[in-house]
Amino acid sequence: MARRIRKRDVVFASVKLLFALVLVAVLLWLGGFVWFVGGLQTTPEAPQAQTDGIVVLTGGPYRINLAVSLLSEGLGERLLITGIYGELDDETLRRANAIPKDIFDCCIDLGRGAANTKGNADEAAIWVAAHGYRSLRIVTTFDHMPRSLAEFHRAMPGIQLIAHPVSPDTVGPEVRWPSAGRLALEYTKYWAALLRSRAGTGAGVLRPTADFT
Repeated sequence: MARRIRKRDVVFASVKLLFALVLVAVLLWLGGFVWFVGGLQTTPEAPQAQTDGIVVLTGGPYRINLAVSLLSEGLGERLLITGIYGELDDETLRRANAIPKDIFDCCIDLGRGAANTKGNADEAAIWVAAHGYRSLRIVTTFDHMPRSLAEFHRAMPGIQLIAHPVSPDTVGPEVRWPSAGRLALEYTKYWAALLRSRAGTGAGVLRPTADFT
């Protein structure tokens, strides 16, 4: 009887410990989520600073238009549009985003080898190495920016990165605040990217689909 009681006590104690660990994990996640949302930047770090190049990650509205406007203002020498759908031809892309033909022909490179944010960073690293750039302005939606910067720092350590988010402050009120679900997913992905960055997994696994030289 005493043995049964001791066994039951051990099981009960194990359940309590497991519950406590889960509770701590949930509280840590929630605390980190609040920190993540509160730290989202909607304004550019250095709106007038020139960088060697500009990189825009596809996947959201207004990103390409904002990046092209920054290129037109002379804030970068060239622009890389990374993550373009492989079947989308150059002219359709240009017309869909109302990019002036002279700018498109002279100063914009197209990357079709990336399927996700990690791929975007790896593709950009190849482009940066091809041009010998030392600084980049990164354009993506503001809630996506922390994860993008983590991946870019991983892929090209030592390169100066300036964040220029697509946000209500840089584009206008048509850019809406993301839903809680989207923010939670982005926060979770951000931590995965941060861990990958801390692990020091470098670039070089992505083969370029364009001649960036």
